[in-house]
Amino acid sequence: MTQLTIRSPEIAALSRRALMPHDIPASKTWNNRTLTEAEIVNNLAALHENVIAQLFRQFPTNLRINSGYRPGRGPSQHDAGQAADIQVINPQGSPSATFPIINWMKDNLQFDQLAMEYSARFPNQCWIHVSYKTSGNRNLIYTWDAAKAGTAQFSTPGRFIVR
Repeated sequence: MTQLTIRSPEIAALSRRALMPHDIPASKTWNNRTLTEAEIVNNLAALHENVIAQLFRQFPTNLRINSGYRPGRGPSQHDAGQAADIQVINPQGSPSATFPIINWMKDNLQFDQLAMEYSARFPNQCWIHVSYKTSGNRNLIYTWDAAKAGTAQFSTPGRFIVR
């Protein structure tokens, strides 16, 4: 098994457990392409170094990685080790606590996708989906309502929407 090497020791243990909770197969077909275990691990390391570590340095106490690599859900960037879902730990449960963090990410990080995701059925739950590719990042910003599975609202540039 290929090891996930993370150069930021203060965040390494947290990220390793959160980003790679599942065993990675020796190879995986993803988006009509076969990825090797090493490619998936390299994607996770790039996601960590370019997004997760910087984010946790800026906001060290109020974030939790809910999901990183997760196999078998179709053509998701999570399958390729390129995406993570991050929740803002907020005792009031208000999505408004997510705005300063996601706006900081938009202004300070490179990313492929940056989404504020929520469910209208659970108005106090909100999380951030972020993905990073080693090349060809699109800097796509959107808002996604999980209650309307599969529908994304592409935001006005630089803005996130919660209904």
